[in-house]
Amino acid sequence: AQAVIQDILIANQIIGPRKIARLVNLAQYTQVMVAVDDPGNVQELGLAALRKGVALRVLVEVDIGMGRCGVPPGQTAVDLGARVTTTPGLRLEGVMGYEGHTVMIPDYEERRRRAEAAVAQLIDTKEQFQAAGLPVPIVSSGGTGTYAITGDYAGVTEIQAGSYITMDTQYRDNVGVDFHCALFVLAQVISPPRPGIAIIDAGLKTLTRDFGLPVLAAPQGWELTRLSEEHGFLEHRGGAPLHRGDRVKIWPNHGCTTINLHDHYVAVREGTVEA
Repeated sequence: AQAVIQDILIANQIIGPRKIARLVNLAQYTQVMVAVDDPGNVQELGLAALRKGVALRVLVEVDIGMGRCGVPPGQTAVDLGARVTTTPGLRLEGVMGYEGHTVMIPDYEERRRRAEAAVAQLIDTKEQFQAAGLPVPIVSSGGTGTYAITGDYAGVTEIQAGSYITMDTQYRDNVGVDFHCALFVLAQVISPPRPGIAIIDAGLKTLTRDFGLPVLAAPQGWELTRLSEEHGFLEHRGGAPLHRGDRVKIWPNHGCTTINLHDHYVAVREGTVEA
């Protein structure tokens, strides 16, 4: 919002008076949307929006197989959508659902089959909204692993994919998403304690391993084999030796959780720092 982005979807539920107050304050100067899956939360959001004098945009979240947040497809979702339309302070914008249980299936045809089966439930719910006379201009879905599947599915109006912007080795190597990895962590060798081993200053407080170990991008001939809190362990696989002070580039295995550990990016183009 501070970057003057005027159309923001918070693809989650905002619960509790303090967070809701921040949400409706945000709605004063940007077109923010939020997901709902509970009538009580709908009432709380509406009251807060009325007090602030804003019209808060909402999407009904539908559980299309992730088993996380969202109401069941069909009539339950329609009933909640109707509740939104009769709640002062809120504006129903449509439905959202996330086929996140399919985005990392390695086999493309299996991923496509299961993603389409999930999104079909969302489109069916959209059609039931329309039959009930409810507005549903937005049907939001899709992740980096399914953007080309969900994005081509009739009736879907927007894709929620995010990891593709910077990418990570899980999506590139295991899922086969064809984008280059732009995100890396620059670390430094702090100790070569014995031949064939180099210790770097990047551990679990710098990198995450929820999808496996990160991948050493440069230099060639070394492999990241272990992470402790403050240290990473590199093992020699045939390249030039590493010395204390040498820099190494590491591709995260999961960009989202790695980004969360850091306060800023350094933006580099062709070896030059631009921002």
